[in-house]
This record gives sequence, structure tokens and C-alpha cells, in this order.
Amino acid sequence: MMLATTALLVSLISAEPSPNGADSRRDLEAVEIERGQILRLEATGTGSAPCHAWLRFVDRYGHGVGPSHVARLTRGISVTLELFGDMLIMSNGHRTRVRPVLVGYPMEACKATATLVDDATGVEVARQNKDHQVKAPVEDAP
Repeated sequence: MMLATTALLVSLISAEPSPNGADSRRDLEAVEIERGQILRLEATGTGSAPCHAWLRFVDRYGHGVGPSHVARLTRGISVTLELFGDMLIMSNGHRTRVRPVLVGYPMEACKATATLVDDATGVEVARQNKDHQVKAPVEDAP
């Protein structure tokens, strides 16, 4: 089942958008992350059909950064992927831009939320929501 889901997601990512807009692209915004912060990407199944989701983070060139995760989500079920700023940045005072990515099929069955949190205090620094899939380059497919 995992191989079938992965193959489906890889073909989805490499597919050209359809003329009727069914494969439209909406990106989550890039986030500046620094040491002591955590970027959380949450995917939730929202449709009557399961959402086959690939969660990942990419740099400004579209290359994978940090962990990624593939999941099959039914309505109301969520999965969270975390990227720790301490993994990316070696010294205090520096930041790097990272874009959270959710690739999902069918797109109407997936919802994405990205949250930037201060690790020490647990305070939410920023939040964004998207209800559609994002297409991304294939080079780091799971």
C-alpha cells in the first residue's frame, strides 16, 4: 500500500496541471526560521475520500530540507511534521527561508496548516492555512 501511495504522489507531483484547473497549485508561504524555533506542518483529511498526503519542507530552490512523511488521512485524521531551526542553522542570529509543502490527492480531501513556534516558550509566532495541494519538484521523492 505504501508503494502505491508513493507512486501516486510521485506521478501527481510530476504531472502537468490539467486544463480545467483540477490540479491547481497553491503554495504555503515561505517562512524564515531561526535557532530555537520549530516549523510544524499539519495535514488533515477533510473529504469523504481519503487524502493521500506527502508532507515536506523545501528550500528556495525546491530541494527537500529536513524530514518528510507520507500518510493516508481519512476525514478528521491529522499528521504533523516538524522541522527544528537548530537542525538548519549553526549560529544564533541567522535565519533561513523554508517553505512547507503538502502534496495531496485528491486535493479537495486535504487541508494544510503551517505553524512557527518558539521552542522555549511554546508561543506561536506565525500561522497559515491552505485547503489545496501544492506541487513540488520530484528530486527528493520518498
